[in-house]
Amino acid sequence: MEGKINLVVGPTGSGKTSLLMALLGEMHFAPSEPDSLFSLPHARAGGVAFAVQESWVQNETIRENILLHSAYDEERYKKAVLHQCALEPDHELFEA
Repeated sequence: MEGKINLVVGPTGSGKTSLLMALLGEMHFAPSEPDSLFSLPHARAGGVAFAVQESWVQNETIRENILLHSAYDEERYKKAVLHQCALEPDHELFEA
């Protein structure tokens, strides 16, 4: 619908990214049956932007994932990270 915003929502692993990539022609089609139908337009007038959100976590401690190789300053870490990002309750759970 022109001039409207459409949302694609659902839990992790439900196929949101696959659906959008298929609509953009960025996903290969593999027919499940010999008579499977598949027809999407090849031209996208007006342009389209799509940025996939890829989550990642290094195989390191939580602190190392937050600092990303920056120097550790305990006072700054507690104020600027744990307090300002409201991570204190989570941090206490992990310490247990």
